[in-house]
Amino acid sequence: MNYHRKSIRSARAIRTKALFLTLLFHIGVIAYFTYGADLALLELLPDTVLDFLGMNAAEAPDVPIP
Repeated sequence: MNYHRKSIRSARAIRTKALFLTLLFHIGVIAYFTYGADLALLELLPDTVLDFLGMNAAEAPDVPIP
């Protein structure tokens, strides 16, 4: 029984490290491509990602809606 608890704890630690390293790697890749470039990160992201993040706001009409 004790071995089972150790293996679960070990697996959880490995998953946490893998997630952290994956996030760190992707942040590094994004920083590498955008640092020093005159492009903004928002220009590189596709529209679906911008919609998901809520950064692609629809244009507001000139006439106010009552």
